[in-house]
Amino acid sequence: MIRKVLAALASIWQRTPEPDSHVEQTEPWIMDIKHRGYIGACYYENDILGYFGRVLMPEDLVTFTAYTLEELEDAFRQSIDDYCEWCEKRGEFPAPPIPRSQADVSQIFT
Repeated sequence: MIRKVLAALASIWQRTPEPDSHVEQTEPWIMDIKHRGYIGACYYENDILGYFGRVLMPEDLVTFTAYTLEELEDAFRQSIDDYCEWCEKRGEFPAPPIPRSQADVSQIFT
């Protein structure tokens, strides 16, 4: 059992992200997709060999991760759906999204 777990972890650690020539991997960027009115910002994180992102909203913290750019959009959408479902179960309204014009990516990941 332990060997299977170690083998699975080794395969995850050895994953390398797909190169993307139009993205500066060390700098965060605002994503060009929108879901339920929300937008996200993300950056490449060397520690996890993947992308780390945050949904832009003033009150709550909703994050997502993905190993590839192809997984990034799905992770973004799923995190918003999970957040809205969580709010509904608590009988609360989701926090309003931040408009793209007011999004300051330099302040998001500090």
